[in-house]
Amino acid sequence: MANPKLVAYVRTSLAHGYSEDQITKTLLRQGWKPVDIDSAIGAAMGQDSPEQGKASVPAQKKQPETKSQPAERKKMVLRRIGVFSLAKLTAVLMAIVGLAIGLFYFMVFSSLMGMVTGLAPAGANFTTSATSGLGFMDSFAAFGMLSLAIVPAVFAVIGFVTGALGALIYNIVARFAGGYEMEFE
Repeated sequence: MANPKLVAYVRTSLAHGYSEDQITKTLLRQGWKPVDIDSAIGAAMGQDSPEQGKASVPAQKKQPETKSQPAERKKMVLRRIGVFSLAKLTAVLMAIVGLAIGLFYFMVFSSLMGMVTGLAPAGANFTTSATSGLGFMDSFAAFGMLSLAIVPAVFAVIGFVTGALGALIYNIVARFAGGYEMEFE
């Protein structure tokens, strides 16, 4: 015996013009067993077995197929973006980019520090300065180390602000012009 709720769903779907194949694929994706689906389709069409129903199925009203929208695809419109959600996402992505750039600066300044000390004449003192106490080489090392922390932080702040502004602007424009259309299968 077919599940009454499943039979009602199949009848409603057939009345809306969906084909048996479309209904079957949808129900399989939702976790229904093929045997239950076949019996529900048969019961919805008034037959005792699904095999009899397949032979005498009246022509179904099909959705028109176009190049941009096949019948089995579902079109959705993104009408609003969560401002804080997009801001967090762009902050994290930009922090990752900033970390890569900071690592690059660290390697460059570490290499420069090594080159300068390697080329220095014997007995040259690059470690201290008469005025600041911070030596020439110490400033290279400090800038290299700071670039690992400061550059990702700055990029994260920039990403947060631009993500929030981008979401706000999208939400305002989408109210008047409609949203971003997407198709799902």
